[in-house]
Amino acid sequence: MSATDIRVLDFHIDNLGMAEALARIENLLAVRQAHQVITANALMLYSAQKDDKLKSVFDNASLVVPDSIGLLWAARILGHKLKERVAGIDLLYRLADISSRKGYSFYLLGAKPGVAEKAAVNLREKYPGLKIAGTHHGYFDVITETEVIAAVRKATPDILFVGLNVPFQEKWINTNLTALGVHVVIGIGGSFDVISGKIKRAPVAMQKIGLEWFWRLLLEPWRIKRIILLPVFIAQVYRQKWFGKGS
Repeated sequence: MSATDIRVLDFHIDNLGMAEALARIENLLAVRQAHQVITANALMLYSAQKDDKLKSVFDNASLVVPDSIGLLWAARILGHKLKERVAGIDLLYRLADISSRKGYSFYLLGAKPGVAEKAAVNLREKYPGLKIAGTHHGYFDVITETEVIAAVRKATPDILFVGLNVPFQEKWINTNLTALGVHVVIGIGGSFDVISGKIKRAPVAMQKIGLEWFWRLLLEPWRIKRIILLPVFIAQVYRQKWFGKGS
C-alpha cells in the first residue's frame, strides 16, 4: 500500500485532495498511455463485493478518488482520514478551467440525447477557450457501440468524460480503454444532467455537509432503489472494522 492509498472493504482509494488529484491527472496525461480514473462512491464498493469484474476494474485503475461523503465516513470508521471529497463534477469543472488555459481537449459521452451537447455549450461559456472535441449521448447499444468508440478515437481528445449508469460505466470504460485511444478516461455518472442545466445541483450548504445525495433523491425519487442499499454498505464497513472482513 502506498502512502496515498487507503483501503475500504479491500478496495484502494487514493488519499488525495482536489489539487493533488488534478496534478496526478496532468501527470497521467503526460505519460501518453490509456488511464482510467474512477470517481468512487459507497454504492460502487457495495456492488464490487460480489462482482469480480468490477473489483478488477478498481484494482487496475490509475486513480480512484472519493466522490461521496460515504467513503470519507467509511474511511474514518476504519481508522483512516481521507483528505477531502473529490466529486466527479467538481473534478470536471476544475479540469475545464485548467484545460481552457493549457489546451487539453474534452469529449463528453453519456446521458440522454442532447444533454451532453448542452453541457458542452455551457462549459464553453463558463470556460472560454476550452476545446471540446466532440459529444455523444449514452443511449447506444452493442451494434452502435463500435461507431461511438470510433468517433471518440477519431476526435483524439485528451480527456474523455463518460456519464453512464454506475457500475456499468466503470466496466465499460475498462473494457474499451485501449480501443478508445484516449489518455485519460473519467467516469462521472449523472454529472452531465447538472452541467447542462437539466437538473439543479444541491445548494452549497447541502454539498458542504454531505447531503448532495439527498438533494438528488428529492429531484429523482427513483434513486431510492440505490439508497436503500446503503445500510448494507454500512454493515460491511463495521464488519471490516470489527472482524477484518468486508463482506
